Amino acid sequence: MWAGQERPPLLTSFEPAALAGAQDSAPQLPRGLLLETLWPGWLERAQALGCVAVVCEERLWNAALMHTVCGAQLRALAYTVNDAATAQRLLALGLDGIITDRVDTFLPAG
Repeated sequence: MWAGQERPPLLTSFEPAALAGAQDSAPQLPRGLLLETLWPGWLERAQALGCVAVVCEERLWNAALMHTVCGAQLRALAYTVNDAATAQRLLALGLDGIITDRVDTFLPAG
């Protein structure tokens, strides 16, 4: 539950074909394109797949990428963020969320 509302899971994949299959079989589930690199056409592909988010490897995020993603009205998330300094840098850019496997090192905002 988030602020009194249930939120559906965010289905993410590096593979556009998997996201297309999800779009066909479960269109109600929000989708996000995972990116390790910014390959040609990534934004157009995310939009064509009906993605609500772009989830990039944390080192890809900068002000220009943030502007592009926000301008496309997509959520911006980063993976895999395991230290507080990196998390602070990303949150200062305006990212919507981070993915970590070190939840013990972060305190929830509040």
